[in-house]
Amino acid sequence: MRPLRTLATTALVALALVARPAHAQISLGLGGGYTSPNGDMQDIQKQGWNVLGTLQVGVPLMPLSLRGDVQYNSFGGKSVSANTITSTDDARIVSATANAVWNIIPLGPVKPYLIGGAGYYSSTFSATNIGATFDSDTRKFGYNYGVGVKVGLLGLAGFIEARVHNVPDGIAFSGATSTARYIPITAGIFF
Repeated sequence: MRPLRTLATTALVALALVARPAHAQISLGLGGGYTSPNGDMQDIQKQGWNVLGTLQVGVPLMPLSLRGDVQYNSFGGKSVSANTITSTDDARIVSATANAVWNIIPLGPVKPYLIGGAGYYSSTFSATNIGATFDSDTRKFGYNYGVGVKVGLLGLAGFIEARVHNVPDGIAFSGATSTARYIPITAGIFF
């Protein structure tokens, strides 16, 4: 009985000495890509581009992590006629969002994931009517959801993702408001 107890005690001490606590993994990321206006936005905006800065915090072997994003989206305006006045509206949307990321397959070099969250969206529309320029600023809360895949290699991880961003009453156009909806497709790298 005594040798079994000694063996068990030795095993526990050895395990305590070699076991490492699971520390949070923090990753910084940068990305950019193509942005497509959707819904009411596609009537007044052309295709655009985006730039993304991100900070992700996760625990090893856990499928859920938290991610904060700051994203800039820019759209060229389409020529729109209303009441015999032609308007061209350029749009810029800056967002700061908090998101949950669920890694569908948490182990291995290829990790598909689902992402969703909410945040603050600031949109600026610059309209040019009869040679004069007018700016419209809107600041609203909105939400986003999407899918992506991360591929790790040598301490770095590339990613590509597509998300739908919805900002209720996020567009101010010709005195009316409607939902700003757009889909950025972003590729980038985590450090």
